[in-house]
Amino acid sequence: MSLHNEIYDQYGRNNMSHHTELLEKVQEYTENHDKFVEKGNKAAGTRARKALSEIAKLTKSQRKAIQETKNNA
Repeated sequence: MSLHNEIYDQYGRNNMSHHTELLEKVQEYTENHDKFVEKGNKAAGTRARKALSEIAKLTKSQRKAIQETKNNA
């Protein structure tokens, strides 16, 4: 079993699904940011800010999971 399959965050998600969720949020942010900047869509600006907030939460928990794995290895 590889190391990445053994890493779970506080919500029981494994590291790879957490990584995938982070990438999806970055994609969501990018799409909404482009709509906001290029088309002036204010709602897209709000969605972009929300995605950034969620990205911050995900990165914090991912950093913690990586550190715990590193310390336990």
